[in-house]
Amino acid sequence: MRAVLTVVANQNLEAHALDVKNAHLNARMDKALYMKQPKGTEQGGDEVVCKCNLAIYGGKQAGNLWSSELHTTMTEVGAARSNADPNLYLWHHQTNGLIIILVHVDDTLTAAMTT
Repeated sequence: MRAVLTVVANQNLEAHALDVKNAHLNARMDKALYMKQPKGTEQGGDEVVCKCNLAIYGGKQAGNLWSSELHTTMTEVGAARSNADPNLYLWHHQTNGLIIILVHVDDTLTAAMTT
């Protein structure tokens, strides 16, 4: 974080912080997970269960699934993960130039040149 903020200050970049709301709920499950129906929504009796298609907060794999989903999205748009820090992405955007994206769980710090 300090190194990125130093670059932001030295290069006169504009920085923005972002908190991804419900981040873990945006990650697709990689394995089948079934749970009891929530109280008040039971349909079909006690024998019917729900299949979770997306991660659930508090689930053991939720953080890892979110990280994987974010990495896939970042690389699809053209950002490259830093070899020095797996939470740092560099994106050489055609129009906006270099964009620096630092990720910490569901928070990001994005820095780029102002136009």
